[in-house]
Amino acid sequence: TEVQDTYSVGSSVAEYPFDTPANAVVHQIMSATLNGQELDPQSREWCDDNFPGWRGGWQTGMPRAVTQFDHECFYLVPTPTTAMELVLEVAYKPKKTATTLPDFMYQEYEEPISFGALARLHAMRAQPWTDLKQAGLRATQFTAAVDMANSRQGRGYGRAALRVRGQYL
Repeated sequence: TEVQDTYSVGSSVAEYPFDTPANAVVHQIMSATLNGQELDPQSREWCDDNFPGWRGGWQTGMPRAVTQFDHECFYLVPTPTTAMELVLEVAYKPKKTATTLPDFMYQEYEEPISFGALARLHAMRAQPWTDLKQAGLRATQFTAAVDMANSRQGRGYGRAALRVRGQYL
């Protein structure tokens, strides 16, 4: 599920907890906007290379990147020097302990989820339900469904073909 969350960013504060629903964890930051300006989601390694000392708050100024530290918090890099408004588009995934899922997940992914579960069950050793042929078949069906979902998401759930643009150094 992709959701937009708005955060009030404070001066001299780099780390913020995600505002996460009860049965979910943050999978990935998809996009960010700080005071109306696009902010690039980056890896921690990129931040280390481009802003040495950011982890200790030594780099301050207008943030140029946002990075996800774990499923619970994110950082603005460098540390902001003024208060601002941040809008994050975040992709959530269910916690492993979740007992309920949003309705759209059942509608869209009930069958693919069952393929993955059946693949794991059939692959268990020395069980009455062990069947390696079925495990392989269900794993292939699950992988195909995941690939199709990724492709659909990449096209924004539209019908347009996914295109790439070359980047030259």
